[in-house]
Amino acid sequence: PLLDDPLLAIRMEAVAALADLYPALPPQERAVLHTSIQAYIEVQQVSADGAESLSNIATMYLHMGDVPHAEQTLKRALQLNPQWVPALINLADLYRATERDEQGVDLLNAALELTPNAPDVLLANALWWVRQGDRARAISLLAQGYDAQSSSSLNYIYAVALHSNGDTDKALAIVDAAIDAGLSANQLVQLGLSITRESADLERARRYQAYISR
Repeated sequence: PLLDDPLLAIRMEAVAALADLYPALPPQERAVLHTSIQAYIEVQQVSADGAESLSNIATMYLHMGDVPHAEQTLKRALQLNPQWVPALINLADLYRATERDEQGVDLLNAALELTPNAPDVLLANALWWVRQGDRARAISLLAQGYDAQSSSSLNYIYAVALHSNGDTDKALAIVDAAIDAGLSANQLVQLGLSITRESADLERARRYQAYISR
């Protein structure tokens, strides 16, 4: 119902919140959301001389599966502002999704140089190196972005990478740090539970299970 709210700002927020559901919707509901997304794009185009607005438009094109328009729009954003990190990351991810991963490395390197401590940038770079088979370099980047007070996806990927690389104790230390910090980190704790069940570490497994069940 918020897609039809009298206030434009609320309609735009509703579109932004719902757009990622677009591919999974039944045809009738998808048609309704498609109309709202088109309206969102028109509103963003009012300020389309800015890289942020163009990035927002590109995101909508991606949700609708319109990769050519998304790519074109992200490139326009970077022409306007070559230092706009969201467009650098999103265009690199678009290249990954369209089997042009090698074209993304310069974009990711540029984003990392601009924001060397941003977790999302470090994670994107680390995953690129994982896909190239350089796990050690990926782990180094993940370690740089690790924050024991956060339940971010970077922490989860970092723990997965450590376990896959044979450093299970350090991976579980990340799980324990999340629990000790009182974080809502069920995905991370589920990973710890899986690891401890594999290794028959029953005491730790019970702790993790109790944390998940509480």
